[in-house]
Amino acid sequence: MNSLRGNTFEGHTLIPVLDKFQKRFNLNKPVIVADSGLLSRANIEQLIELDYQYIIGARIKNESQTIKDFILNLKLCEDGKSASIDKGANQRLIITYSDKRARKDAYNRQT
Repeated sequence: MNSLRGNTFEGHTLIPVLDKFQKRFNLNKPVIVADSGLLSRANIEQLIELDYQYIIGARIKNESQTIKDFILNLKLCEDGKSASIDKGANQRLIITYSDKRARKDAYNRQT
């Protein structure tokens, strides 16, 4: 991994890094956990193509209007309360309400 530079576009490094991790630590297929800002659509497609399981943090604002409306209609208002949406193509969106995040978002809207 020392051969990878810090300023290299991650789109060309994710799978080689995963391969090195698998070999170095004798892993079958690790579950990839990342923020959505860290993985490109191409990387996610590669993960799917190579049969990796993954968990990606996402923001509601990046979802389709249909998904946004569905989430808002859930009326999750209790800290830690969650729901799940099947997005098809073996993808599931898990939504969790956070009092802390709701206060932060409300503050950001007012400033």
